[in-house]
Amino acid sequence: FHFCIQTVLVIVFIIALIIILTAALALGIRYSLTYLIIKGARFIEALEAGFNLLVKNWLVSLESGIIIFILNFLLSSIILMFISALTIPFIFLMFVFYKLALAWGMTITLTAGVLILFILVALAGGLLAAFNDAFWMAVWLKIVKDKQTSWLGSIFQPAK
Repeated sequence: FHFCIQTVLVIVFIIALIIILTAALALGIRYSLTYLIIKGARFIEALEAGFNLLVKNWLVSLESGIIIFILNFLLSSIILMFISALTIPFIFLMFVFYKLALAWGMTITLTAGVLILFILVALAGGLLAAFNDAFWMAVWLKIVKDKQTSWLGSIFQPAK
């Protein structure tokens, strides 16, 4: 396949634009839903207020998004390592039952291991989802009270 550099750049630009627009839409809807639930606003009013809040505080929202992305990555990695470490006893038991030629032991171990793994993954996903919701609720409560200065914005503002 032969692609010219302009084609690749256009494709990268389009993908980046889609990601940015999707993130902005998702965050605007999140802010709108929070207005709907917390303030009891009507649907259209909540949509307008949510997207206006996002436009007014886009840099704070971007920084918060980067922070939560990094935190989610770190927490997910820690959880994955923890769950992976918990599989070691099951792997050892499977090996023992295999060497003893006990098929029922392997079946029970495999079934219990998969069930425990499923429960742990579901629990970890629920905890991460609750953490995300609490984080964005805290951000919303901060920026709805008064306009927050972003960390990046404060770096590039002249000293007063």
